[in-house]
Amino acid sequence: MSRSLLEGMWAMVPFVDYDAFMAFTMRLAGIEVTEDKSKTLPFTSKVLLAYQIFVHEVVLMNRFLAFLVRPALNFLMWFSVFMTQRLPILAYVQFGRSHVY
Repeated sequence: MSRSLLEGMWAMVPFVDYDAFMAFTMRLAGIEVTEDKSKTLPFTSKVLLAYQIFVHEVVLMNRFLAFLVRPALNFLMWFSVFMTQRLPILAYVQFGRSHVY
């Protein structure tokens, strides 16, 4: 079910990857990810996982950086929702024009 949800969300946020998101969720829950499992992640998933970890554990944990970066992240999320409503290009690519409207 989570795979279907994340694949559907890709049309709104293209940086969502199932493997990276699940590895990050397991990390947040305190579940140890074995090295064998982390080595089997595709390269793009490893990059997106590293990005998620960097943003949440480095940037947003520093008060000064969080003060500067959080409004930018909020704006990007607002812009993503706005573009998805007005011009759903990624939805056209993923689902086809006939299934978007």
